[in-house]
Formats: sequence, structure tokens, C-alpha cells
Amino acid sequence: MFAAAILVAAAIHADDSVEPERVLMTEHALSTEEAQTVQKAWADHIGVEAVVENSIGMQLSVIPPGTFPMGKEDHKGEDGPQEVTHTQPYFIGRYEVTQGEWERVMGPLRKQPTAGAGDRFPVYGINYPEAAEFCRKLTGLDREAGKLPVGYQYRLPTSAEREYACRAGTLTATYFGDSLSSSQANFDGSIPLNGAEKGPNLGRTAEVGSYPGNAWGLHDTYGNLYEWCLDWFTRERRAALIRCISCPDQNAAGRNESAMADVTAMRAVTAGRRIASLNPRRCAVPKSGSVLFLQNCILMGSIN
Repeated sequence: MFAAAILVAAAIHADDSVEPERVLMTEHALSTEEAQTVQKAWADHIGVEAVVENSIGMQLSVIPPGTFPMGKEDHKGEDGPQEVTHTQPYFIGRYEVTQGEWERVMGPLRKQPTAGAGDRFPVYGINYPEAAEFCRKLTGLDREAGKLPVGYQYRLPTSAEREYACRAGTLTATYFGDSLSSSQANFDGSIPLNGAEKGPNLGRTAEVGSYPGNAWGLHDTYGNLYEWCLDWFTRERRAALIRCISCPDQNAAGRNESAMADVTAMRAVTAGRRIASLNPRRCAVPKSGSVLFLQNCILMGSIN
């Protein structure tokens, strides 16, 4: 279903120290140690731990602001990577939203899970309106619990927010490098990415956190399931990026009719896997298609 929630840090939590350096992936990639150092620096600056917990027990990681090249070089019809800047730190869920978390917010699942069932398995079979409603209800629960500053709300992440968090400072095809095996993510191990060693194929979802995470503490950013994003995906990559940056509101995204003239638009789905065809996904490869789960929910506010 979906895995992430973003919270842009409020000024009331920030200390009076000089603002930490921002991530500049356009200049060079970060090592794991460098990525974790800048994450901690921004967490300290806004007065929180690098990982926080909300009212239903969902863990969120601090994502430091920065600039990165979004997209990849070898997609036909694309202009290549586009420079995207996130101006504020935000929080994003460490794991895919689980069936247990979904039921705590939305009540019993409407369909019995058939590809992995249990509180720690990701929720799937979720459509976009349901994903948005989960975010709305979670916002209400956190407000009632006193967990949200005024003006903050949960929402789905944009493609750019998700890819940046997924990369965690890296510039390779995946966080683990240019290859990927099914020992690192849940997909059909008979078709590993870029010559990696062949491995198993579970043929079902895996419990969240079963595979290694990245430097910013995010797990299952490859494989397992598809993930909803807030923005629209179009065949015009540049147009999609412009919408991602300029239309963060879920009702406004992708509604510029003149820009949409000869473009087929659809909600963005980050590349993951279908149950029947478990393929790895790169950070930079958005695809369209049937969504099996909603992975990402963002808690958004602003720094004044």
C-alpha cells in the first residue's frame, strides 16, 4: 500500500545554531557516514531524534534538505536527469505502511490478504482515494494526540521527495550500487539487476524491514510492492518534474490543461513489483500500472 510520511520541520522546534549544510548531490555522492552525519545534524537543528514515532507507532526518518539529479540517463524520450531542490527537511516513514497500521486508522481490511498477511506485512490492494483517506484520518489522529503542529497534515510524497529519500545521497542505480539481487530486496531473483547474483523468489510480500535499509533508515525502497505518489506521471519527463515542483497540492497536481494537451497523464507510481512478476526497481524509474499497495504518506508543514 504505502510506506512513507513526510513532516516538514516547524521553526518552533529549531535551535538557534547556524543552519547545517544542505546535501548537494549535484556535486558528489555521499558516503553512508556522510549521509548519516548530515541527517543527525539536521535532526539536532530542528530539535528531534533522527527517527521519531507518531501516534500509531509509525516510525519516521528525518530527511535533510538538498539538491539532487532526478531521473536517469538511459530512458528514451527523456531529457536526462533534472536538478531538483528540497528546501526544507522532512520526515518520511521508515517502512511500508503495514496491515496493522492500516487497521488502526481505517478499520478492518476490505479484502483478505493473499500474498502475505499479518500486522508486520505491508498493506496492499489499496486505491488512490483510500490512500488519501488514510493520510487524512492519520492527520486527525495525530492532532487529537497532540503530535502535530498547527497547519501540518499527512499526505502522499511527490516522486521527487520519494526518490531523494530513497537515494540517501547516492548516485548509483540503487542505494546498494548499480546492481541489485533478491538478497537485498524482495523481487524475482531469477532476473537480478545489472548482473547481480541470482537469488530466491518469495512469490509474495515480505514483512517490512526484512531487507537492509539505506543510510537514512528507509527499508524496502526497492521491490516488495508498488507505491502511490502524490504527483502525476506523464510521458514528458520534464513536464512531470515541473508539476512535481510547482503543484504539491494533491488537487492541483497535473491539472494544467494546456500543458496536458498531447500528454497522457496518470498518478505516479514508483516502480516496484507486481505479485505475478517480481522485478527490482531503481530509485529513478517511475512506472504506471496497477497499484498493489500505498507505501507513502507525508506529514507536511512549513518553516517560517
